[in-house]
Amino acid sequence: GTASDVTVVNGAKITAKVPATATTGKITVTTAAGTGESSTNFEVIGAPEVLNNFSPQKGPVGTSVVINGKNFIGVTAVKFNNTAVTAANYTVDSDIKITAKVPAGALTGKISVTTPAGTGQSTTNFTVEVPPQVNSFNPPNGLPGSNVVITGSNFASITSVTINNIEVGVANFTVDSETQITAKVPANATSGKIKVTNAAGSHTSTGTFYITPVIATINPTQASAGTPITITGTNLENAKVKFNAIEMTPTSNSSMTIVVDSPPSTTGAMNV
Repeated sequence: GTASDVTVVNGAKITAKVPATATTGKITVTTAAGTGESSTNFEVIGAPEVLNNFSPQKGPVGTSVVINGKNFIGVTAVKFNNTAVTAANYTVDSDIKITAKVPAGALTGKISVTTPAGTGQSTTNFTVEVPPQVNSFNPPNGLPGSNVVITGSNFASITSVTINNIEVGVANFTVDSETQITAKVPANATSGKIKVTNAAGSHTSTGTFYITPVIATINPTQASAGTPITITGTNLENAKVKFNAIEMTPTSNSSMTIVVDSPPSTTGAMNV
């Protein structure tokens, strides 16, 4: 019932363009002698529609996403926030379903599908997860049970925080914002790098977080120069030893014991 622009090729053939407002129905042709009508319907396919129940709702580059909707016939483009998926990385499973991989370079935004009939776009965003970035942390050292504040970026979906590869545990860190995490130092932590992880990857700090050493005993408490002195405690690995500001290199070192020679001549406090 909607008029079309036509080209008469010959007495037995017409080429007609489907009008913008046409709906599914019979095709009729009218001449001065009368009107003829097809016995079957021509199906008018509308512009594609993208529903918001795509799955999953978020993921890193390379994630396979099932896109639900309708009129997915003759798809020519699938995009995530205007970044196109290559033809090899999407499949039109049916006229209501497409499976597509999140393309490299994509950012969080709408999913769109294009066919010759037009373009349909989701009203909600697909969240593209990108690897986190650790820029700094404060304080630079602390005891087990103390808090360390980690700053950086892309912290929205962090799944793991470690200190020298010791898990903090999901109950012991809080993602305060996209740029900040507060983590509790684990009881068994040792000095080392801080690493944060999300579904897209991991990033490790350039600096080392040091576990504050605790001295339990010093034996002997006085000695002549060059006498070995044994220090016991916890978190002593990689520690430096100073006698009244004179630094001495340990002859042996472990997490619980340090052996260091008494300096040539000094009296005062020992710092580890």
